[in-house]
Amino acid sequence: MTRDEFSGVRLRTARRIQGLTQLALAKRMAVTPTTVWRYEHGLSAPAGEILEALCDVLDVHENYFYGPALVEFSKDDIAYRSLATIPGRIRQQLSAFGTLSVEWIRFLRQQVAMPSLDVPSVVASTQDDIETAAARCRKHWYLGQGPIHSITRVLENAGIVVSSIDTEAREVDALSVCFDDQGLVVLNRTRGSSSRAIQSCAHELGHMVLHQGDKSKTPKTKEREAKHFAGAFLLPKQTFRREFWGYIQSGDRFDGLVTMKRRWRVSIQSILYRARQLQLLGPASFRRYMQIVSSRGWRSGVPEPAEPEPLAPELLNLAFNQYQAKTGQAPSAMAAHLGWGTAILATIAGKSVEVDRRRVVDITTQMARKRKP
Repeated sequence: MTRDEFSGVRLRTARRIQGLTQLALAKRMAVTPTTVWRYEHGLSAPAGEILEALCDVLDVHENYFYGPALVEFSKDDIAYRSLATIPGRIRQQLSAFGTLSVEWIRFLRQQVAMPSLDVPSVVASTQDDIETAAARCRKHWYLGQGPIHSITRVLENAGIVVSSIDTEAREVDALSVCFDDQGLVVLNRTRGSSSRAIQSCAHELGHMVLHQGDKSKTPKTKEREAKHFAGAFLLPKQTFRREFWGYIQSGDRFDGLVTMKRRWRVSIQSILYRARQLQLLGPASFRRYMQIVSSRGWRSGVPEPAEPEPLAPELLNLAFNQYQAKTGQAPSAMAAHLGWGTAILATIAGKSVEVDRRRVVDITTQMARKRKP
């Protein structure tokens, strides 16, 4: 993994993944911000002690800067589950995370067998189009019309890698990248409940299905469409309509909603929003329900009852297990091959590098055994 020229893009990515500005990096290295700017724009290249200092501060090896060209993602290439304004520094850090994650996934795909990306692309301009897109995805993946018991397994069987990151960006629930043959969903580990994470996975899937390469729509429009897709995908219209009144008219209405949540593994708030979306609840009834939800603190961080078990993505762990079985290399050796320090590998890979050799199996065989969603 070497080439002849120093890569300013790689420097910029390593700086951003560490959350550093050009000024902050320059201070740590005892150089001027202009010097860092010139390095990042390919106008000059560091050498000697300065190059060593760069490696030390950014937790990379020298070969990292001379590796293959990176696919540097811009703000328009990454979809976020967020309608809030994301600070520029955080957006840059998350974009760098996506860039290095895709490099890592591509490296693993070159070494071991992983499911190919298999995500339908649908052009949608109306709510009916979005409902049709969600139904098409369920049919494409043989999911039927009932509850999805493992959203991560659905995504991973479709070749979408599910990962996670610890970030201070409370504005972001999740982000996703769909580029050529790569699909990646990243969940924010600091953002609460399992039902929220399930909704985030379906939301990011909506971006991949509806918005691949589409730069004509505004971020707010894309967020609204992805939110609608998530509800339609997790709570299919025909089944949901049939079940909704049966659940909430049996005894206490909120007990019925809790029972429905246990069955469908989505939040009570998502169930109510879907009922309003399908006009099963009128505006006044919906407001009364949401007032009760607010009074119980569920909209401000108090956990809802009957939360599903935490999500457990498997694909990256299986891929790394097989890679280690194939090469006999420890995580640090893999990191060095990519030019990363172990801290960067831990940031990108998370729990995927916690290897249990007893569970090393062929990935395609293992995923085939886990086809049931």
